[in-house]
Formats: sequence, C-alpha cells, structure tokens
Amino acid sequence: MSEYTLETNQQTNEETKMSNYKTPAEAAKEIRTALKKAKGITSRQVSVRSESYSMGSSIRLTIKDPSISKEWVEEIAKEQQSISRCEYSGDILSGGNRFVFVDYSREAEEALAAPHLEAVRKAFEEIQSRPEGERFDPAPITSSPREAWLTWEGSESFELYVPSEETYGHRSVWGLEGVAMTLGKILAA
Repeated sequence: MSEYTLETNQQTNEETKMSNYKTPAEAAKEIRTALKKAKGITSRQVSVRSESYSMGSSIRLTIKDPSISKEWVEEIAKEQQSISRCEYSGDILSGGNRFVFVDYSREAEEALAAPHLEAVRKAFEEIQSRPEGERFDPAPITSSPREAWLTWEGSESFELYVPSEETYGHRSVWGLEGVAMTLGKILAA
C-alpha cells in the first residue's frame, strides 16, 4: 500500500471520529432526553451535569428521587461513556475519554437508609450482647425479600453480607448509618 493511500485512510478515519463526536453538553442533553422519553424523568428527579477538562470529560448524574433505580439510570447513561483502553493490558489510555458517574444524592441515600436503620441497630445490639468469642458471628438484619447479615469488625467497622450481590455479597462499611444506607441501595436495585 502506498504512503498516499495510508494517509488518506487515516484522514478518513479521523474525519469519521470527529463527525460522530458529541460535546459533553450534547451527550448530557441526550441522556436527559432519554430519561424523559423512557419514564418521564425530569431534572427534579435526576440531575445531569457535564464537565470538560484537559484530556477528557465526564457526565455526573445525581438521583434525587430514591424510587428511581440506579441500575436503570446507569443503563441509559452508560451509552454516552467512551473509554479507550490498551488492547493488550486493558489499561485506560489518557486523552479523549468520557466517564459517566451515577449516584444518589445525600437526601435520597438517607431516604433509602431510613427503613433499615432500626433493624441494623437491633442486629448490632444482638452482636454486642454476645460473649466475647461469638461477636464475629453474623447477626440477621432482614429476612425478606432478601436476606442480609451484619458482622462487627470492631470500632465503627462493619461487614454487610447480602447473598447474590455482585461483590460475593460482602461489603465493608463504616458506621451503622453507612450499613443502613448501603443496604437500602442494594435492596432498591
């Protein structure tokens, strides 16, 4: 293949990439439109913010309404994510990446935690009432619709176990409120 043909092909590929490029603001607008079209979600329920910085951009979605599933929002939003990786090592390459982050607002997290806080406190009280050698055994928090157990690792450090969770069910969590918040997020999914 001649040098001229190779240069022409490279130019065509670069032009194609540029014609498909959306600014972060355009991508955020598409996410807002998709959320609105799918379930009538407004900016009062899910905030969508974009930002650009040297070497890339990001879009941050904040779920303000605790009745909205984080996984569902991620499914829609991740279509706008674009991350270049090394084909050999899988490392993220620098430059031109667009990251998408989805999380609940603090108020939504507190609303998700509220129904579970008393059960978490009771499980902790049960653990504390046990003899010294049995304090590492898990105490049940919930039984339905999904089981959850609490173990105490001393101080304010806890282990939350929810079977069928993607991280083998175990999550290290700080503080009882953190346990209730994490449990609320898992059960809301």
